[in-house]
Amino acid sequence: MSKQKYNKIVMINPPGKVFLNKDGMPAHRKHCFPPIGIAYLAASAIKRGYDVKIIDCIAEGYQNEVAKDNAIIYGLPIDDIINKINNLSPDIVGISVMFSFMKNEITEICKKIKSKFNIPIVLGGCHPSAEPEITLKSMPVEYIMIGEVDEYFSDLLDAINNIKNINNIPSLYYKKMIKSIIQWNL
Repeated sequence: MSKQKYNKIVMINPPGKVFLNKDGMPAHRKHCFPPIGIAYLAASAIKRGYDVKIIDCIAEGYQNEVAKDNAIIYGLPIDDIINKINNLSPDIVGISVMFSFMKNEITEICKKIKSKFNIPIVLGGCHPSAEPEITLKSMPVEYIMIGEVDEYFSDLLDAINNIKNINNIPSLYYKKMIKSIIQWNL
């Protein structure tokens, strides 16, 4: 039995996106790579006693394609993601946002998670690393981890569980900190 109140973590590799040329043909191929960054974070958290599950939306729903604006979104649909989260009953959700062109889809996923569950959301990856304050302001998430955070992610989990001081975690942006420093209305 774990001592952590927030012990069950779900990490999400979100759906992918392929832009369409003016003639309707894909501008590039779909991809499906193992989410190695998420795997590193999960391994670190598991070493500290956390129960971590991964939802790889691309691998699990590779054949699903939906046309949206000038692109094809492929992978698990949002309702399937929400059902998987519901079945796993996590205390915290982490989402990788590697590409800025996915921010609208990630925002939609975060909004849906927030409407169904009262749990913290952590974002990481290239997009939030490049724009942490803007991402915190524009997306319904509590935490942004920037850069390489293989060990720091577990420190964040420990801080959420009142085991470590959140102010001592490198590479972390969070809404309470941003409010006190920048005075944004988040």
